[in-house]
Amino acid sequence: MALPSDGTTRGEGDMGTGLIKVDEHFIEEVRDKLEKLRGQVATVRNGVNPNDPGHPTGLPFNGLATRPGWDNFQPGVALKTKLTSLGGLVDTKLAQFDTKMSTYIQGLTNILATSENLELANTSASEFGSFLTGSAPNP
Repeated sequence: MALPSDGTTRGEGDMGTGLIKVDEHFIEEVRDKLEKLRGQVATVRNGVNPNDPGHPTGLPFNGLATRPGWDNFQPGVALKTKLTSLGGLVDTKLAQFDTKMSTYIQGLTNILATSENLELANTSASEFGSFLTGSAPNP
C-alpha cells in the first residue's frame, strides 16, 4: 500500500525515518471548531437556538412540557409521553456528543503539547552537543 511520503505519514519513501509532521495550525483550527460546536451543543441542550441566542424560545429537551389535552384524552397522553421520551433521548445523545468532543479537544491539546515538548527536547539536545565540544560560550 503506497501512502504519501510528504512527511505526514509513513509511506514507502520514508519507512526508515519514522517522521510524523504535526501541522499545529491545522490542529488548532480543528480544536477551535470542536470547542465552538461543544458550546453550541450546550446552548441547544439549555433550550436556546444557537443561530439566534438573543431570543430563547424553548426549554431543555429533557424538560419539554406539553399540554396536549386533559388526562383522559388518550391520544394527548400518548403524545405527551412520546415527546417526553424523545426529548430525553435527544438530550442524552447531545450529552454524548459533548463528551466525545471534549475527549477530542483534550486529545488534540495533548498532541500540541507533546509536539511542543519534543521540539524543546530536540533543541536542548542540539545545544547540549555544543557544550560538549566547547564551542558554546561560558555562562
